[in-house]
Amino acid sequence: MAPVVYRLIDGNFLRSLCESLSQEIGFEFWAALDWTYITKGDRTFIYDSLPAKKPSQSDTEFQANFDARLADLDRLRRLPNVFVKDGFSRFRKKVGQEQKGVDILLATDAILFAHRGIADELHIYTNDLDFFPVFEALQSTSCRGRLFHSPEKPPNDLLPFTDSAEAVRINLLLEACGVGWGHSNSIYTLGAGVAGETPFLVGESIHSGAFEMRFYSIERSFEVKYFINSRCEFLITKSPVLAYGIAEKFMKNVPAMLLSTLRGFLSKP
Repeated sequence: MAPVVYRLIDGNFLRSLCESLSQEIGFEFWAALDWTYITKGDRTFIYDSLPAKKPSQSDTEFQANFDARLADLDRLRRLPNVFVKDGFSRFRKKVGQEQKGVDILLATDAILFAHRGIADELHIYTNDLDFFPVFEALQSTSCRGRLFHSPEKPPNDLLPFTDSAEAVRINLLLEACGVGWGHSNSIYTLGAGVAGETPFLVGESIHSGAFEMRFYSIERSFEVKYFINSRCEFLITKSPVLAYGIAEKFMKNVPAMLLSTLRGFLSKP
């Protein structure tokens, strides 16, 4: 029998991750997410808050921002198997927007679900080191705590307290938006460039054969070659995130810090 999984998502963490990818690619991730792909039919709890007013905001700007977040939370509440729990926010000059009560709501639910025995696994999506007591408490229960964290900045001090941990893969978000590999409207097909000679990354494809990636400084683009069923495929993109996504999808061992390396190529003159 499959384990009963409850998903507990720090909304600010996942939304911020989507926003950072959106800025690089120019595609709106958060609004396009198919949550049934994220939840896999499991009961899912999203912990978020309404924004506080910034000193620099006019009343009109704040109200528009507030209404947009409220509408977004209402949209999430209507999804099957998804439940939204919201705290409140305040704005601090040196910190910025700060959620209050959200972490406590998530932590309390995690402990309750585990001790009531209604879940075999808790999949917790966050990058917040403050959740280490939650994962430590789960160790005294039969419920396993699995962490889903940022692919670029994993909370390394939190990892020892978890039963297991993995990054929220770029490909997971692309596929959840219906623009991942294999989709007819895949954004992997964007970009332009020309062929070159020397690969700066060579590895093994999961389908056997070599995996190669090249960067062309004049065109500011990446060319990626990989194998599917012994057939060589390639594509060209100007986005380091998409180049990384292809490596993540088709390369057996993705080098650590690869994404930051790809971004570094674009920053060089």
